[in-house]
Amino acid sequence: MEAVDFSLLMDQLHSLNQLGLDKSAQLLADMLVFNCSVKNRFLLVSYGDSLYNDDQYNRALHYYRQALTAEAGNQSDSDVKNVSEGRIQWRIYKCYLKLRQYDDAIHALLSVPVKQRTIQIELALAKLYQNFKKDNNNAVMYYRMVLMKCPFALEAVTALLSLGVSLAQLVAIFRQHTPSLSSYNWLSVWLKAQENISLYQYADALRDFETLNKSGFTLSPENNSQIGWIMSKLLKKSQAIELFKKARVQDPYVINYMDTFGRLLSSKSSNPTNSKLADQLLAVSSLHPQPLVVKIWSLLRTQRRPNATHVQILIQKINNITSSLEAGKSEKSYLLGTISLSRQKYEEAIVSYQEAIRIDPSFFEAYESLLRCYLICRGYRAAFSTMSSAVKSIKIPSQQLYLEAIVLASKPGTEAKAIKCLENAVKLDKTFDRATIALCHSLTQSTQTVPKAIEMLKDILKVHQSAPLYYELAKCHEFLKHFVEALENYEISVRMDPDFNDAVSSLLSLQEKMSSGDTLMEFEREGERGGGDENEPAEAKENLSDILFGQVGEGTPAASRDLGGDVSAFPVLDFGEEEEEEGEGDY
Repeated sequence: MEAVDFSLLMDQLHSLNQLGLDKSAQLLADMLVFNCSVKNRFLLVSYGDSLYNDDQYNRALHYYRQALTAEAGNQSDSDVKNVSEGRIQWRIYKCYLKLRQYDDAIHALLSVPVKQRTIQIELALAKLYQNFKKDNNNAVMYYRMVLMKCPFALEAVTALLSLGVSLAQLVAIFRQHTPSLSSYNWLSVWLKAQENISLYQYADALRDFETLNKSGFTLSPENNSQIGWIMSKLLKKSQAIELFKKARVQDPYVINYMDTFGRLLSSKSSNPTNSKLADQLLAVSSLHPQPLVVKIWSLLRTQRRPNATHVQILIQKINNITSSLEAGKSEKSYLLGTISLSRQKYEEAIVSYQEAIRIDPSFFEAYESLLRCYLICRGYRAAFSTMSSAVKSIKIPSQQLYLEAIVLASKPGTEAKAIKCLENAVKLDKTFDRATIALCHSLTQSTQTVPKAIEMLKDILKVHQSAPLYYELAKCHEFLKHFVEALENYEISVRMDPDFNDAVSSLLSLQEKMSSGDTLMEFEREGERGGGDENEPAEAKENLSDILFGQVGEGTPAASRDLGGDVSAFPVLDFGEEEEEEGEGDY
């Protein structure tokens, strides 16, 4: 090929790359590479780029490696810089990352001479060491390098906090490289909130954000999403949902923490908002794990018998997204555990819940579900060990007591201690509906203690109102045949949460009962007699272990069922040999 023609074609290849016409660039570069007498670095890199953009990562690697030993050619200074050794090794790293060959990805970046390593390379090394090699020392070293060169690399700040570096050390770096830090009071408060999050001090982090808001600083969509996530950690589900909604009003395209939002919405059976959220998030991005996690929660809740193949495909998509190893990791593992638990695949569920806890040691719901699996499998020693770990990792005393109650209730002779734990949990946090409802159930095993349950619920409702608590109060009144009071409280529960299916069905059932042949006065007379035999059990008598986390009906714990728990209404998915033949599903 004549030199003049080659030079002209190289210019055309450059134009194709700049215009983003990758397929055309690939076709042209393919012919040029095999008709060029001398290896040209720019040509080989251009060919590799077009192959990378076409998801041909191994083939792109082949040409990037050739480019490392090729001549730079007569290119402009900007083109020569773009195909420098460091830039080529960065491209090689990206290929290895896509191929999940993390050791090779690290080696590619380390091959770049130290003086040529950019902040981008150092940040990538830090993430690789933290997320894939579990080498926290090297991760801290590289994050520090990033922060010293760019103090406002907030991603590095939050990562260092999560790795145990104190805020005081980070502030020292800030002041060394940004002397005017004292003028950014809002940033200091935000950093303090992030430190408290890294220490699992969620109540303190919430106060920090409140301080930030009161100072006149407008909370952003990302701020409100993170506060919603904090609320979920404090088990304030309704407040968390409202904050997530607020974030989406500010920015409908926000993605961070939306997997937690989807999980909270899924606790309301057949909630149409969840399905709508999933579709909207997938329209924003299908390359992040959060929308896919929300979609699976939606399928598990909204379809009577979701297509198992569809769910499997979505799970595989999540696994294929490299970023899923960095974001939404604990929520993904918790979801997989929930699916396994719904199928009664307890060993698989245990592995997934353990992974969720490893990633997020403060994940209360994961501990709760893991204990359930152990107790169902009679793994009492493992349950006690998990409970001990939870008490150390979870910094919220009421949650610690609740988990302790779950384990104590499973051991003969310690039920009284379990009840005491629940009582103390409720005293510490009157908004802790799980503990209140479990304690209420323990009191409704006979008519003698139902009035005590009613009194307890009324006292708590003076300071904290929620749909589940009004629902429990209505059930207590209905059990004693106080039908007017029961009707009133069912109505309040449904008004507070129209998606609370148990409350809706109970309300309709009672309305039908009251409009039947019996008179209201007869109902009230029966209620005044105390509802029958004083020792009459409440429906089907359950021991405290059943109430907290035993199996009721089709594997549904009573307390979780009445709270609209994450597992209770999920259908069983069959991923085994009886699965539909390929092509017969709806996906």
